[in-house]
Amino acid sequence: MKKLLLLLYVSDMEDAVNCKLLLYADDSPLLVSGKDVNRIETILSNELQNVSNWLVDNKLSLHLGKTESILFGSKIKLYKSPELNVQCNGTNIRPNSTVKYLGAEIGHYVSGENMASTIIEKLSYNTKFLTRKSKYLDNETMKLIASALVQYHLDYACASWYSNLTKKTKDKLLVCQNKLIRSVLKLPARTHLDCSHFSQLN
Repeated sequence: MKKLLLLLYVSDMEDAVNCKLLLYADDSPLLVSGKDVNRIETILSNELQNVSNWLVDNKLSLHLGKTESILFGSKIKLYKSPELNVQCNGTNIRPNSTVKYLGAEIGHYVSGENMASTIIEKLSYNTKFLTRKSKYLDNETMKLIASALVQYHLDYACASWYSNLTKKTKDKLLVCQNKLIRSVLKLPARTHLDCSHFSQLN
């Protein structure tokens, strides 16, 4: 409810900028595209200052310590380009190679590898936890917990990050998913899985 009220309050913030603003409560990025990094820096600095001024006029403030900048592009172009130098109210905005947006981790190559690495780590940890507790739980409870604690990491925004992964990373994700299925079905570690196992757990 608080986020909804905040959205209503800041709904006209986009009128203060000339670039694209993805308005989502307190996690709202400014997007500027172009081939000249210096021009992107200038536009972003100006637009961020516009946002800051709008916030002040509306009795709000911009937390510059949590504000980040990131430059997206191909490996070749990013190798040649310096880091972004964006400023607001005399403060340099921290440039990063990855940023988190709405729970998704986005790298400056937009390949999905950063997001996949985070997911693999979470899958491994939660599957080990589930396996340790399996002797106390029946199959339905295991399935419910696996869906709530583990599977949603694979499902969340997968269309935006999965397609551009390397084969090596896709294989790692498959291994993680197979371990999860064996854990939920209480199968030995080296059991061969077929379509019936996947269908059994939807």
